[in-house]
Amino acid sequence: TFGREYVEDRIRLRQRRRSDTEDAADADAREKQDKLLLALTSQGFKKGEAKKATEKLAREARSLSLEELLRRALALLVPR
Repeated sequence: TFGREYVEDRIRLRQRRRSDTEDAADADAREKQDKLLLALTSQGFKKGEAKKATEKLAREARSLSLEELLRRALALLVPR
């Protein structure tokens, strides 16, 4: 059987790996948001309104592609 110390070390290692993965996902989401903001301002939207749209989509940045984020941001910014 494994000792208590071994099990605690394994638990800490797993938690560290999980937090590293989450940090990488957060960094990827932030990068997508930065690119989205740049894309919107490059298309002529004011920085303030582009930032608001980007912030509204922040939660979805982890799971959606940049292209899908751009589509959704445009849907928020362009009146129908």
